[in-house]
Amino acid sequence: MRICLWEDAGLRTAPRAGELQRGIDRFQNEEIWSVSEIDTGVYRIARSKSSGLTAEIRLPDANGNATCLLYGPAMSPGQAAGAADKFVEFGILKGFPEGGGFVAAEPLPNMSRRYVAQGLPFSLELVAYEAPGFGQIVGMTFTGLDKVEDARQLTAGQPPESRDTLRAYSAWALQTCAQNISDSDWLRSAFDNSGMEYGWPASNGHVYFLADNTLSANVGSFTCEIDTHYMGVTEARQLVRETLNRAYPGQFNESESSYSGCPRFISNANPNMPIIINVENLDKDAQRTCVENGASRIYFEIPG
Repeated sequence: MRICLWEDAGLRTAPRAGELQRGIDRFQNEEIWSVSEIDTGVYRIARSKSSGLTAEIRLPDANGNATCLLYGPAMSPGQAAGAADKFVEFGILKGFPEGGGFVAAEPLPNMSRRYVAQGLPFSLELVAYEAPGFGQIVGMTFTGLDKVEDARQLTAGQPPESRDTLRAYSAWALQTCAQNISDSDWLRSAFDNSGMEYGWPASNGHVYFLADNTLSANVGSFTCEIDTHYMGVTEARQLVRETLNRAYPGQFNESESSYSGCPRFISNANPNMPIIINVENLDKDAQRTCVENGASRIYFEIPG
């Protein structure tokens, strides 16, 4: 069920659950997923190596209706209902307004489970049922999304602010994350007072933006991702190198990933908690690589 909520920043929270396009963008960027558009605004997503499960995401139509449903031969009788129960029990969808959450409702004909979300500006139901030719199905149905404003996104084109500002905040975010990547509260406080604007909570941290949306940062415990459409991989690599050499001289070794061939910087200061800082591009229409396309992502990786 998490597949309905995934995006680059982690799992979307309840108020943003209907922003399904962000999930499509993520899956198109990762080679472990196979994504096909079977009709206008309708996508099927499956593991590149068959897992017996398929997700079908129908993006919001003109009336604000959308769905995200999972089905496949790997789902045995009763498993769809069980998945819906566990999704609610474990609180997978977070960020409901105070007093909100899922409430069990009377299932409609042919349904085995039905939960209705409370406290959101749109209608969201979590359902499980069986359909001829598909078998067990579990997923989310949305209505009223046409009345909900999408969350802010990174801009494309020429940045209104100077490149010096963009580079300065990129370097600051990088240095701040490297200083204390394990302390989410410390990072939150640092970014709250940085001059960047708060975007929203993510499942693995919090998302911040520059005022003109030219830069975003998702930060949390052992999480730091810095994205921009205005600095390519070559320039980002240079910025990371210069920032680390200035702030942490001799503490990071530069190399290239044996998997992707992309730049990476590996710390040698603490062998018990090595930090790897990766530099890749940011392109929703291709696999994430270090091919130059004018956009970049700097992200931290903590092995183990």
